[in-house]
Amino acid sequence: MKKLRWAMQLLFLVLASMGLFLISRAQSYQPPASHVKHLVDSEGLKDRRSLQQGAVEGLVLYYSQRPSSVEAQLELEQLLKDFRKSKRTVDLSHEFLPEDLQGYRTIYYLGEDLLQQEGLQASLKSWVEAGGHLYIGMPQAGEEGSSFQNWLGVESGMRENQVVSSISLEKDLMIGGSGPFAIAHPFDSAWGVQLDASCRVPAWDTETELPLLWQKEAGQGQLVVMNLGIYDKVYRGIYSLGLSLMDSVFLYPVIDAGVVYLDDFPAPISEPEMVQISKQRQEPFYQFVPQTWWPDMQALGKELQLVYTGALVASYNKQIHPPFPLILPELETLELGQRLLKQGGELAYHGYNHQPLQVHAWEQAVPEAYVPWPQERAIRESLCSLEQLVTTYYGGQKPSVYVPPSNILSPEGRGVLASTLPDLTGIASTYFPGEGAYAQEFDLGSDDLLNLPRLVSGMDWDDFDRLAVFSELNTHFVHSQFIHPDDILDQTRSHGKSWEELLGAYRSSMKALQQAVPDLDFVGASRFADKVGGFLSLTLQVDEGGDFLDVTLGHVEGPRSFLLRQNKGRNLRVTGGRLKQVAKQLYLLETDAEKVRVEWDF
Repeated sequence: MKKLRWAMQLLFLVLASMGLFLISRAQSYQPPASHVKHLVDSEGLKDRRSLQQGAVEGLVLYYSQRPSSVEAQLELEQLLKDFRKSKRTVDLSHEFLPEDLQGYRTIYYLGEDLLQQEGLQASLKSWVEAGGHLYIGMPQAGEEGSSFQNWLGVESGMRENQVVSSISLEKDLMIGGSGPFAIAHPFDSAWGVQLDASCRVPAWDTETELPLLWQKEAGQGQLVVMNLGIYDKVYRGIYSLGLSLMDSVFLYPVIDAGVVYLDDFPAPISEPEMVQISKQRQEPFYQFVPQTWWPDMQALGKELQLVYTGALVASYNKQIHPPFPLILPELETLELGQRLLKQGGELAYHGYNHQPLQVHAWEQAVPEAYVPWPQERAIRESLCSLEQLVTTYYGGQKPSVYVPPSNILSPEGRGVLASTLPDLTGIASTYFPGEGAYAQEFDLGSDDLLNLPRLVSGMDWDDFDRLAVFSELNTHFVHSQFIHPDDILDQTRSHGKSWEELLGAYRSSMKALQQAVPDLDFVGASRFADKVGGFLSLTLQVDEGGDFLDVTLGHVEGPRSFLLRQNKGRNLRVTGGRLKQVAKQLYLLETDAEKVRVEWDF
């Protein structure tokens, strides 16, 4: 009995000593001082994209009673908002075409029946030939040989749509290559046409050479036909190209930043993951993370100048009822987090545990994988404990970004985040909708938290991922992704590849990306939030002359970036900023001035 009592006392002393050691390690550790000034004060941040600067220049025509027209309208108007292109929207299901079109610079027609509407054809044709710009955002279909069809540049057209399987592009026209980019779920989406010699075709189906986008001059005006027939966020780069082809010089603001999240890092190793990586490695996962995965990721980060943001998890328990005691990190977990910070990385909140912030039950792909929280108070208390863990053990700096577990977040959960974590500035979920996913745009919520979506995940990108990366480089000049240490354990995420193969695939993809955009700045999550906030708060007014643009910027707090496509003229030059060519006739414009002039010669 005495031996047992003595053993218990000894165990208590050992545990107490370990706790004091960890606390002393945490208190003595100070993360590197940040030399980055935050450009956006969250209290004063506003989304000013919709504030009209000058006269309304665009007219969007769509049909609310046609689902495909609504899909096209939503995608187009999101881009026009991001590009600061003012517009008026008319629903032709209930309204008439405005009688006077002369005040509009560009008309965006989002219907599939223009060839059947002779009255509308006549109005648009005369307006374009007088100098207007017409963007037809959906495939058309109709009788062969109509005069309006010929005016569009179509020599012959089929009644039936054709299947689009992949997209190829004019060489060096866009950032990141010319394809081919495979369509994930091809279907008969595009109008089968043959075009005359007056048309420029920047995008076509790789196999059939079917035109997917064409542009031509008509009188003094321009017209562009988007013939892809698919309306999804992943194709925004193609839509952006179409929108940029009509002006002599087309300019729009961009985010200009890249961010890489390491989800579930630092985090303890869950019991199911106490397994071997593979029969070849014979290495338990709890050894693989500190001894192989992190050293390799660390070396890759230095090689490619990446700044990692670790999404911290305190525990993998399923506790959802208070109290939520301060969790003592394992020594190895603590050291991994501190190494991340010493390398210049930062932390984001992922959770007290890995339970999504959902109060009500929801349909899950894997039943009972997660449990709903009993009430908002429980979520709040768990977040307070998580915040205390970070400030206690990781040098006192509070994360500014929250990453939802499995990209799942309820409105109630978001509300608790906004009211509980005063230093929080943004939420990083996913860009693309999915089963149960909390999908986001790059925007500002009504709770003043930024939405900071991630585009792709994993280290071995598939066709969809490659298209997403390409598309967003050309739309927002942005890259955002996340990686899990346990990707190697999941056959779906790893595609059955070894760690060496995954690391090689990721290195190759990131090198190709950085070769395409060497000026893209990879930053931590807090700085990325600043960049998105600056993008949203910027106002823009453009006054165009025959051979110049005068650009007036509002709410400029630090450097701002734009993409600029030159369609006509030569000897492009800028006053008040810096130009860098990123593709054929495509430039990155950087400035911290409020006035910029862009000039060119004819």
